[in-house]
Amino acid sequence: MTTAPAPAPLKFTGSKYLVQRLVLATLTGRPIRISQIRSSSHTAPGLASHEVSFLRLLDAITNGSHIEFSYTGTTVLYKPGLITGSAAGHGASGGVIRHELPADCTRGVSYFLLPLCLLAPFSKAQVNVLFTGPGVITSSTETGDVSADTVRTAILPIFRGFGIERNIELRMLRRSNSGKDGKGGGGEVQLVFGHQVRLPKTLHLMSAGRVKRIRGVAYSTGVAGANNARLIEAARGVLNEFCPDTYVYSDVSSAPLISAPERNNPSAKKKTGLGFGLSLVAEANTGVLYSADIASPPQGGEPPEDLGKKCALQLLESVSQGGCVSAVAAPTVLSLMAMGSEDVGRISMGKYVVGSEQVLQLARDLRAFGMSGWGLREGDDEEDVVDTTFVGGLLDQELQTQRILGFGDAELLSVGHFENLEALQAQRTRTPRTENGRMEPFGEAWQRAYGGEEHCGSSLCRIINYCLSWMLPLKRMHVTPSIILSPGRHSLFGLRRNVSASTLAHPLARKSRAFLTTSSSTPPDCLARVPQGPTNVNKIRPSPATQAQARSHQLSSHLSPALSSSLQSRSSTTMAQQTLPTRGGFEAKAPSVYTPRKVGAAHTLEYRVFIEKDGVPVSPFHDIPLYANEQQTILNMVVEIPRWTNAKQEISKEDTLNPIKQDTKKGKLRFVRNCFPHKGYLWNYGAFPQTWEDPNATHPETKAKGDNDPLDVCEIGELVAKPGEVKQVKVLGTMALLDEGETDWKIIVIDVNDPLAPKLNDIEDVERHLPGLLRATNEWFRIYKIPDGKPENQFAFSGECKNRKYAMDVVRECAEAWEKLITGKTPKGEISLANTTVPHSNDRTDATKLNIPKGDNQPPAPIDPSIDKWFYISGASA
Repeated sequence: MTTAPAPAPLKFTGSKYLVQRLVLATLTGRPIRISQIRSSSHTAPGLASHEVSFLRLLDAITNGSHIEFSYTGTTVLYKPGLITGSAAGHGASGGVIRHELPADCTRGVSYFLLPLCLLAPFSKAQVNVLFTGPGVITSSTETGDVSADTVRTAILPIFRGFGIERNIELRMLRRSNSGKDGKGGGGEVQLVFGHQVRLPKTLHLMSAGRVKRIRGVAYSTGVAGANNARLIEAARGVLNEFCPDTYVYSDVSSAPLISAPERNNPSAKKKTGLGFGLSLVAEANTGVLYSADIASPPQGGEPPEDLGKKCALQLLESVSQGGCVSAVAAPTVLSLMAMGSEDVGRISMGKYVVGSEQVLQLARDLRAFGMSGWGLREGDDEEDVVDTTFVGGLLDQELQTQRILGFGDAELLSVGHFENLEALQAQRTRTPRTENGRMEPFGEAWQRAYGGEEHCGSSLCRIINYCLSWMLPLKRMHVTPSIILSPGRHSLFGLRRNVSASTLAHPLARKSRAFLTTSSSTPPDCLARVPQGPTNVNKIRPSPATQAQARSHQLSSHLSPALSSSLQSRSSTTMAQQTLPTRGGFEAKAPSVYTPRKVGAAHTLEYRVFIEKDGVPVSPFHDIPLYANEQQTILNMVVEIPRWTNAKQEISKEDTLNPIKQDTKKGKLRFVRNCFPHKGYLWNYGAFPQTWEDPNATHPETKAKGDNDPLDVCEIGELVAKPGEVKQVKVLGTMALLDEGETDWKIIVIDVNDPLAPKLNDIEDVERHLPGLLRATNEWFRIYKIPDGKPENQFAFSGECKNRKYAMDVVRECAEAWEKLITGKTPKGEISLANTTVPHSNDRTDATKLNIPKGDNQPPAPIDPSIDKWFYISGASA
């Protein structure tokens, strides 16, 4: 029995698109030979360290791959095997492939993540790769790699459009910037890709929509956290004018430590990867994403303000290019469309994305590997947009034909050969053809006309015009070796605005000058489709003096005796009749029927605050219901700590009926320190009754167990509450603090009677109406333990604040955990389950038999003056 001869390797030259060709070879099963890899270099011929590392990664996630190098490293023969992912026995240990990058690696971790994401959906098993070692750079780099944040927020969500969306996660375990001379960083990133498919779904994405929000992450590694604030302020100064719904998270971390052995200290370590950066993502109402990235250069010298403005302008430039896919994501989207089923998929792309060197080379490589061709036609709605049509699947290797259907009267351009379809007859005179009458393949025509595979900038300009001039007018297109400038016909989101001379003085602004300097006296109709806040939200932030004046007025009203007396003078009957209808189906509620019973003097070891209903003590942990209405949209919150106070008070889990008392450590009362510019707690801090963070259960996303406490709550309303007060609140979002290895959820809420409650319905509304509060909340939780000699706290989700829906899911999970606790299904440990109202509890008791002391309302005891001391903390603790 004879076997079919192995296919001859496809031949390529040069190192520029080495990873792209290795990925296509792995996906199609075609062997390749790549020669002349830096063969002209006298100092560093052959494969670079990051390319060797990628080949090692390919070998780890495949089974049966064969890789050969020439003696000089200038030629590689690659015969791909099966993609096995992290299957046991094929390079994985414990289901995880640990891939270490060398210290001299100059490429960001996205250089490895992007091709790995393309291979992972077609793996035999889940792909779980941990990138570690001294060479991991998580920020963007000067070599053109995007940050890991951009991969997580702007690339991975694209896979949903192809039906690939389950069990996909990119974990930022340790941040790092580029080290000295741009080499190494010492970061750590883990990619988990657990959704495998046979073929991606066919994609149809023709409407870019309008940008509705902008999100981002500012990060500082081993440098002052104040750099984040400066980055964010500069970026928002540009973006707020175009999109009021702009929020940038702040993430400050210590510098990574890598091994640096010395003669006298073999175990010595040194800091590396210091710096700061910014990643921005704009999301349209159709789900289309645009991104921009920037990081401080390894040699330093650029202030955060300049980098923040550059990143914002880069985002505007990305949006101005139009289409439904950005230049960063285009190779991923086009490759997945080519690997799809044999169906016609369509996507709208900007001319300057289609005409980029990377996309054009991808088209040639796809054709070389026998994949489908593309059909292009000018967009119906915008002149600078090209509608691109694909037929998925591999071609018949013998026929090498294309069957592209459904174009109608569209003008077509192919990367492969066309059959003699009747729809193409009208184009024959305009399309380059060979002697036998067939449409000429791109690659051969270009190579004859311009020679070689690698093109400099000037050649690229001629190539793009050769490809598109017969179909798309490019009279105003200008190409340089490194950048394609936007012609500036369309301004962001359909808005046309004047830009100040100071903005245009920036070098990057001058590149976008035509785009930014268009003017119009009236906004177009599309403005109505952009989410709008109050009138002043659309404008740049008020000056610090104005903010300070407004804040002073707010504080004075909070503390005004006249206001306090007027509030106290309201009768309970009148208040009970008040209902304030709000957006989202919420209603303001009457004051709580629960009242505090204070025993002992505040700030003493004997101090207790019991909660009573109609004079009968109840447990704030077990007796007060979680939900305050039948729709379960309003929740009860027990206030433990009023805003601007320092005493660390909490519901006592161990005491009978769980009174509120001040926490102690080694017999001394605990107070939180004042970390400048914060005074005490920033909000009314408390807990949700009938919830419990189970210490026996590990959360699937935070990968940490619960902290054994009721669910913590931060109420952001304007009034200062009192210990033991029970408020009716609505949930807005949540943060996930990782406190000493435990998941400690912080639910963001607002009192339903607060004047701002009608306007705040989700976490995005908080940043719109209370700008800076979420950023300050993140900072406070991160640093508040540092004055006591403890390390800064860490956050799950890179400090991102999850929305209301996610927060409500957390509340329900913790309510279910409490239900199991109170019914005895979960061991209670040292927790007191004594209650007076829970019918299905074995610990229900009569409050009159518990000998709860009567209230005495003693004045507070004096506090040590040192509690009022300011602590000045410079960013992350190095």
